[in-house]
Order: sequence, then C-alpha cells, then structure tokens
Amino acid sequence: DLLVTNDTGPRHLAAGMGTRCVSLFGPTDPRWAALHEAPGALREIHLLAEPFLPAEIVADRVARFCGMHRISVGDALHACLRLLSTDR
Repeated sequence: DLLVTNDTGPRHLAAGMGTRCVSLFGPTDPRWAALHEAPGALREIHLLAEPFLPAEIVADRVARFCGMHRISVGDALHACLRLLSTDR
C-alpha cells in the first residue's frame, strides 16, 4: 500500500506501479527527481532534510547541511498516515 524510500530505483518502480510513496530527500535535490502525477492525485509526499534551503542553492552542493538524519521519524509517520488515509 505504501513505500518509504529515498530517491532510488524502488521509488521509481513504485511510481510506475501506482504505489503511494513517502520519499526522503537528503543531499539529493528534489528538483532533479520529479515524478509526474495525475492532477489532483496525492501519490507521493517529499520530506526534505533542509526544507528552507534557498532556491539558488542545490542540496547536492551542501550535503553537510542536508543529512538524512534531519528528517524526523514523526514527520515520516505523519506523511505515511496522510497518504494511507487518501483514496486510491
């Protein structure tokens, strides 16, 4: 019903299979990893290690500020529950 992953192959397979996904982004900039969704569909939630990174800075270039450990378990759980409560 749901996959929790970072930006790796299983994330892309989940998207292709229509599986809901919570994607964790540390030093990988989510702007390089967009997946296309149907309008109005909530199939994926991105959690960013540094959500307030200025747009002119690419996460890949400041990895020391974008460690995956900065994403809390509580935020991940909340995202999972949100996706699981949506209609397929």
